[in-house]
Amino acid sequence: MAQVTAPTIILKSGYKKGNNVEVRVKVKYNSTTGLKFVDGKFLPADKPADYISKVEIFYGKELVSQFDLTAATSPNPLFRFRLTLDRAEPIKAVVTNNGGQKAETAQAVSF
Repeated sequence: MAQVTAPTIILKSGYKKGNNVEVRVKVKYNSTTGLKFVDGKFLPADKPADYISKVEIFYGKELVSQFDLTAATSPNPLFRFRLTLDRAEPIKAVVTNNGGQKAETAQAVSF
């Protein structure tokens, strides 16, 4: 399995308390489906599936978004969602692969 690395949280500057902003979470992970295409059919590949299975987003201690994924997710995915910034608490992203390995990162929110 590939090593899970900390994702990147992208939040534009200049936000104010109460703003509804777009948050992006970029995950660098070379996913594989565990399948290969041979003679018009999908067959098991030499390597098993290896992919990001879950991305959880917390605002402070509150879970505000969760993405449950499959092997069909593209490598190096970018997740986008909207969030109302109403308190000065960090945004934390936790990424888990199908082998159970986790990595996380946090972005401070201040007004």
